[in-house]
Amino acid sequence: MNYQNKAALDRVIVAGGALKSTISLSELDKAFPELFSKSGGETTAVQSFSAVSWVYRCVNLRSDTLAGLPRSFYRLGDNEKVDPPAIYADVDFDHLLWLTEAARCIWGVSYWERDPGLHWLNPSTMSIVVQDNVMVGFRQSVMRAKPELFGPDDLIYLPMFNPMDDLGPGIAPATVALTAAGLSSALLKWAEAFFEHGAIPAVILTTDQRIKEDDPELDRISRMWKRLTRGLKNAWETVVLSRGLTPTVISPPVKDLVIPKLNKQVREELSASFGIPITMLQQSAANFATAREDRQSYYMDTLFPEAKMIAAGSNRQLWKPLGYEMRFDFDAVEAMQQNEAEKADAITAMMEQVGDQYEDQILTRKRSVWLVEQLWDQMGMKFPDELADEVPQPQAQPEEPKTPEKPEVVEEPEDAKAVILPPDISVIQNIRKDLRRWRRKVGSRGPNCSFISDYIPEQTAKAVRLRLLNDCKDVFRPWLEGKALDSVAERAIIAALQAIFDEYLPGIVSALEAGDMPDLEDMYRQIRGATIPIYQDVLAEQALANAADLGWGVDYEDLLIDANDWARTRAGAMANQLSVTDNKRFISILDSLQRGEVASDAIPGMLGGLFGSVRADMTGITETTHAMRQAAARLAANMRASGIEVVERWLTAEDEKVCPICAPLDHTTEEVWGQAIAGGPPAHYNCRCRIAVEYKQKGQS
Repeated sequence: MNYQNKAALDRVIVAGGALKSTISLSELDKAFPELFSKSGGETTAVQSFSAVSWVYRCVNLRSDTLAGLPRSFYRLGDNEKVDPPAIYADVDFDHLLWLTEAARCIWGVSYWERDPGLHWLNPSTMSIVVQDNVMVGFRQSVMRAKPELFGPDDLIYLPMFNPMDDLGPGIAPATVALTAAGLSSALLKWAEAFFEHGAIPAVILTTDQRIKEDDPELDRISRMWKRLTRGLKNAWETVVLSRGLTPTVISPPVKDLVIPKLNKQVREELSASFGIPITMLQQSAANFATAREDRQSYYMDTLFPEAKMIAAGSNRQLWKPLGYEMRFDFDAVEAMQQNEAEKADAITAMMEQVGDQYEDQILTRKRSVWLVEQLWDQMGMKFPDELADEVPQPQAQPEEPKTPEKPEVVEEPEDAKAVILPPDISVIQNIRKDLRRWRRKVGSRGPNCSFISDYIPEQTAKAVRLRLLNDCKDVFRPWLEGKALDSVAERAIIAALQAIFDEYLPGIVSALEAGDMPDLEDMYRQIRGATIPIYQDVLAEQALANAADLGWGVDYEDLLIDANDWARTRAGAMANQLSVTDNKRFISILDSLQRGEVASDAIPGMLGGLFGSVRADMTGITETTHAMRQAAARLAANMRASGIEVVERWLTAEDEKVCPICAPLDHTTEEVWGQAIAGGPPAHYNCRCRIAVEYKQKGQS
């Protein structure tokens, strides 16, 4: 085509798609403004709520569930329920809370007027008044009416968090989801326009012939084309072209537009923005068990924190000054009651198992009582003191006094009387001081430099030289940075697992979508290969670190051999555990697919728990605890073999995450914790407890 002059441009005719008239190529930018110009305006959160069904669903779902939460009023400092203050007796709190949550979802803020009706004010009419960086009131502007001013104490102000503004409204979920909402709206508008104009793609009609604007044939073709693109009823009519006109499609085929994937992305973005699991937005996306778990997660992770924020704001500004307090009763929520009921049933079944094993003499009485006490504690109940020892113990019968015999005096060998005492703290400090000097010397003169110390144990010095010879990373880390070893190991295991999960997850999804059982033998082999060196390093280095705390040295070569053997065994056991869990889940998913309980596009979400960060994190923590326990066990065995009496003391993390299983074992020795958890930590998945090896003190049991 010739683009040199206006006459040539007028030979080109454009039609099809959503065009309502026939135009020349010179007017192409006017016909397709969405292609050749900027958007006519940005979509607002209010518009997305009004136009996008997914946003409408999310806002209504959050508002409905929050307004339906059980709640009560209490006098300050009292736990007995009372009626709300008489002045607010006629307030419809269900409606008020519904509007409050809807406003926070759309505008990021809600306003209540402090009058007897607690009237909700539309945030679109409200603004805050700020002077000298201090909020001094509120302004309401309704249509053309004169703005009304409110003092700072005239309204209840409930904003969400805004990292860029400490005074104004927060960032609403609908605002965060605007991009996804705009994409959803654009997809619907495009589909509507496409079918409205006969489901004909955008087409350019071109010709090399000169055509005058008043050519009657051009007018005929234009009328026929406009009629063809006016709706579905004309979609099958025929247009006869002349004057050398050739149609060229300029839009991609519909099948190449990946609309299903875009719709899926929209749902996932909105699910994340509003904190609502996808299974609650699309009920067909999960089976019953998954849907129930996701619903409980929604209440725990999204709705309850939101309710606490609203209750805290209203209590601080309204109820507490009146001597009242509003509380939400989360335990009364049906979804939570079902969870607690199942938990109680499971604990009851475990109690029965403990009783059966005690009767079969599998468990000792002391161990059985301890386990039952923990189960009672799990249910939030105090174990009755009278049940702690039901069986009456036989009373000792008095014996007739006997004439004491003169004991035989046996001379104890002199070396047996010697007591090996732990080194003075100054000795350990001198050991570390010399190790730091050695590290500085290596840094300046290289790994082959000589170093002599009067304090470093011979085995420790040998271990340093071997690590220098083997070019170990962070040669001196076990002795000088031992407290950081567990976090280093956790990060290494987590990173290795997550990388492998990410690599194999697409293939797993594809296999399940095809109805096949995934073959993951290579994945588990890769997991074993990636974790063996991590296990070996953390066990060996932690054993060296523990020994340094005691001023003791261990044979590094023997330690490496033991560490390698254990690492291979543990890596295989861990991979097998993952395999068993994965296969059970795969079978469940395939069964649900076969029964039609879930759609194939729900598979990635159903696998998130198995191949996501949560499992990698928990596995990393648990496996590090295994390695740390083995390091302590190896050191204790080494010292006992040398005639040193030591104790192994259980230590928890001593924070709010410590579980009721491990808390009673804190600072106990193996004589106590060994009866409860044979072998030591981990006591459960995600256990962070450690075993500390200590010198046995005189008179210590």
